[in-house]
Amino acid sequence: MLGGILDAVGLGGEAGAAAVTRPLVRVTITPGAPPAGDGGIAGAVGDAAGGLAGDIAAAGLSLLGLGGGAVPIENFLAALTLDRAPAPGRDRLCLDFAAVPAATPVPAPGDAVSLTLGAGAEEATLAFTVAEVARDLEGGIAVVAETGGAVLARLHPARAYAEQGAGAIIRDLCTLGGVTATGPEGAVLPRYVADPGMSAWAHVARLAGTAGLWVVVGDDGTVTLIDTAEIGEPVARIAAGEALLDAAVATRVPDPGAIVLDGAGAADAGGTAWSWLRKTPGPLRAEAGAGVPKAALGAPWLRSADAVSAGAEALLRGIAERQGRSRFLATGQPKLAPGTIVTIAALGAEAPWRVETVRHRLGVAQGFTTAFTALPAGAGAGAGGVGGLLETIGGLL
Repeated sequence: MLGGILDAVGLGGEAGAAAVTRPLVRVTITPGAPPAGDGGIAGAVGDAAGGLAGDIAAAGLSLLGLGGGAVPIENFLAALTLDRAPAPGRDRLCLDFAAVPAATPVPAPGDAVSLTLGAGAEEATLAFTVAEVARDLEGGIAVVAETGGAVLARLHPARAYAEQGAGAIIRDLCTLGGVTATGPEGAVLPRYVADPGMSAWAHVARLAGTAGLWVVVGDDGTVTLIDTAEIGEPVARIAAGEALLDAAVATRVPDPGAIVLDGAGAADAGGTAWSWLRKTPGPLRAEAGAGVPKAALGAPWLRSADAVSAGAEALLRGIAERQGRSRFLATGQPKLAPGTIVTIAALGAEAPWRVETVRHRLGVAQGFTTAFTALPAGAGAGAGGVGGLLETIGGLL
């Protein structure tokens, strides 16, 4: 439906027509959730793509009156919104179908969704699972789909770990929810207790945060740890007067201005006395930054002076990144996802930015647009998700 309307208003065109970038959207909904395990949600992409040609052919015959089957619901797509964010945020896909006939099969929670977004030569295919379906009295159907981050947000584990790296603990927590995770090991933690008072997704976010990492869900549904100290190749160049429609490039005072991080165990006063006589009354504590206000946080999973100090520095670097968090609006950019690098050319400068949150929207009124927030790449080189992380691991005083 949406593709036909775009053709009707002149956004379709042919190869030799005027240089208008036509948005591409392709949705395939497959009954039944993909099996849990290494395939996870990602396994739905190949399965859904395999049935795409048959669905299109069947839909064409039905529209011509030559087929006996019902028209697939994908043909009635009117608009979509896709929100993506690093942990502790979650990805969410909203599909709006209009004037769906009563005979058309309606998706059900647990169905696999394959979404392909494209603009010009750029294209990205993402995998989701239907979480909610709502139908109104006029034949409209709203479908909400999610990724493994939402699954882990509903999971409340009760597990204890000893002498394992943060990456290994994160992978195990993801496995509990049937989600695959990849990324660096991180420093070995003497102990970590994943208590059911927090979700598995919140545990993943705070473990990664004190290691200076972002946690994102990739296009294939895999949870990935990103070291923001590394600046990779840009996935796109967005310039004012071309693809960039609007921008609010900001700089602000750091908030908080400093981090006070308490680990577990008592600090060592030094000297030659027996170890139990050298312990001080207070916990292992590290401070980073000299501004105000100070954020007092607890990280009981950090049990050495070096680990507590590194955690405080990682959180402070995240604050430095947040000072330059800015908002942008561009024509559809399907490759943009949390953690990716994009080159922005505007206001007389061209520089790399790390994408934080993304909202892809496609509809008849606005076409295909991408609104996103981004941080200057390399400004802090560390825990970019520190805004939500500060609340997750202790709160502000």
